[in-house]
Amino acid sequence: MNWNIIWDKAGIPLLTIAVCGYYLYQLGVKKDLRGIRSKYQRELVGEEKEAFIKEGVLLLVLMIAGVLLEIVCSLISPWLSIVEITVVVVAEVLLWKRLAEKYQ
Repeated sequence: MNWNIIWDKAGIPLLTIAVCGYYLYQLGVKKDLRGIRSKYQRELVGEEKEAFIKEGVLLLVLMIAGVLLEIVCSLISPWLSIVEITVVVVAEVLLWKRLAEKYQ
């Protein structure tokens, strides 16, 4: 398999991983919630902030794992890749919605 073929099939997923990695750094390392939460939501402090960060980091890691799996699936079958990333995105949206409602 040629690197150009892999780059053609995995270019956008790799950019998605880079964006998720940036937010993972902001949330996990810098403990900065400004990029994740709206400025109109109340500020989280103490244990509540730590719990949000822990759950948010887990969701970002799961998204990165899902995108990596999508890259592998795209090398096997485009349809498998589409189905897999659709399931991952829907699951992530639902989990982020639940997380946002929990810490409103």
